[in-house]
Amino acid sequence: MRLRPTRLALVLATASFFTVPPAASASVPRTIVFPVIGKVAYTDDFGDPRPQGEHQANDIMGHRHQLVVAAEPGKVRKWSQSGPTGLCMLYLYGRSGTTYLYIHLNNDLTNRNDNDGGCHNRVAYAPHLKSGQHVRKGQLIGYVGDSGDANGMQPHLHFELHPNGGAAVSPYKWLQRGRRLLYAVPMTVDSVALTMTGIVRWTSPRLNLGVRRVRTSQRLTHLVRKPVGVDTPIDVQVYRRTASGDRRTVTLGNVDPGDNVRVWTERAAPTFATQVGAAGAWTARRITILSDG
Repeated sequence: MRLRPTRLALVLATASFFTVPPAASASVPRTIVFPVIGKVAYTDDFGDPRPQGEHQANDIMGHRHQLVVAAEPGKVRKWSQSGPTGLCMLYLYGRSGTTYLYIHLNNDLTNRNDNDGGCHNRVAYAPHLKSGQHVRKGQLIGYVGDSGDANGMQPHLHFELHPNGGAAVSPYKWLQRGRRLLYAVPMTVDSVALTMTGIVRWTSPRLNLGVRRVRTSQRLTHLVRKPVGVDTPIDVQVYRRTASGDRRTVTLGNVDPGDNVRVWTERAAPTFATQVGAAGAWTARRITILSDG
């Protein structure tokens, strides 16, 4: 999807209220946060022909309601069109001076294309999100959908990148090296605990998992593919699930590479280190071996 040049120019020209002071760097950060949590597919389709003209973005194909996060710190502005299939989108005016456009955000209340939700918080945008609000990198700002002229297509995020708020450039190289997150940070949260399911890669000096699924204490679930190192205190509870579905107590020494496990963590502050799963950022409270390697 591409906004008409006149509309884009008008919005960017009136964005001075939301931009950062001129002293901030005008260059795009070398590494941004990947804007969608979880499994996605995308190609460098920037410049491809579209009915409205050349494509000014990369389309990140995902699923309906998948979580969308801020690529860098900055201020947001919500923008929408009226009507049952109206376009829901968001501008992020980054601290670097870069403007990001998040287009085709969700407008469905169910997992089907019902178009019943409109461009509202908790549907298209994160709970409590307001235009002009400052957001941190990795903060939840919206949800993947198919609003606007993508109605009925596979849900995806049309992601534009405008250095200095000017002409769009391909976001592909930034997406390729973007930091993938374990979870998104809701605005009002000051601590979080995770339940991570994955395969044990190794066990020393800390438990290293190839995480496949994450559920937060805020009941947000993400399907991810990410290695995470988890500290294991001496008193961590370890169990093995039996064939009958019961569990029996074992020790950390019974956890082996290749085991399929579920790890419940202690609560931690929602820092960027915990979002990317930095080594030692999480501490295991309980581990259950679901199956042997």
